[in-house]
Amino acid sequence: MKKLCLFVVLNVCCWSQVYAEFLKTGVDVYQSMGKRTKVIITNEPSGIFLLYGPEVDLQVFNPAEVKNDEVQAHAFLRFDHEVNRYTALVIGKREYRVSGSFTLKLGNLRLTVDNSNPYCSIVVDALGKEGAKPEILGLLGLSAIVNFSGQQAVALLEANQLSEYRGVVDPYYVRDGQIYVKDRPIGSNALGIAFESRNECLSNRARIVPGEELRRISAAKSREDGKKALAALLEGASKKSPLRGLLRLRVMQDSLIAFDPSSGVINVVKKTGSGAQNPIICSMDEVRF
Repeated sequence: MKKLCLFVVLNVCCWSQVYAEFLKTGVDVYQSMGKRTKVIITNEPSGIFLLYGPEVDLQVFNPAEVKNDEVQAHAFLRFDHEVNRYTALVIGKREYRVSGSFTLKLGNLRLTVDNSNPYCSIVVDALGKEGAKPEILGLLGLSAIVNFSGQQAVALLEANQLSEYRGVVDPYYVRDGQIYVKDRPIGSNALGIAFESRNECLSNRARIVPGEELRRISAAKSREDGKKALAALLEGASKKSPLRGLLRLRVMQDSLIAFDPSSGVINVVKKTGSGAQNPIICSMDEVRF
């Protein structure tokens, strides 16, 4: 069983192939293989510096120059340890208060913040090079917990993009040192929007059980045996939710992605039906690459 690998190590013998993971080139310094994106995690000030621009060789890049001059960073996402959330986005000399979740585009870089965890992801799309893959760096607060490449990893591990509200909620982008939405600069110093989750698998009535167990019960020869097995399964699920301690990524109305940062295991949770006395039955299946 192949699980998601965290912090992929590239061997020298593999450099002839095209990779797209972020390389950790210093203490809390990550550079994309495309050389255009630089990410610096810092505790003073507390937050994440983001740079996106012309290609700069990994050996030439000097993070100290950026940390000593915030204006050089294309964006700085401030993190407050006391409230455990991202609180501001600095663009040049302008500071925007973060009041919810949002997506910001910087060229081919896409920053998405989900303050309900708090989790943010930095995705760099492939630049048309043959064999290149999009790359994703994910952070829980200021701790990098995801470093991977490929469309499937991005689809599963990118922070919640409010995908159900596309066409209603647009991404921000930077132009002339300020933040725009569509073709207009935003009219306030606040970013983000918060929606209440409508996923029924997060309600108190939900019973989240392994999908494999549900499939085994549905295949039971005796309907009566199946009903008894289901009742026992739901009774066990009512005592403790398997979602406890997991990051809830990409929460949608019909499904959600639950990620275990300690093991790298990704799970998909979906509503499958209702049982006795109307509990909501949800299946939980591990994603395998």
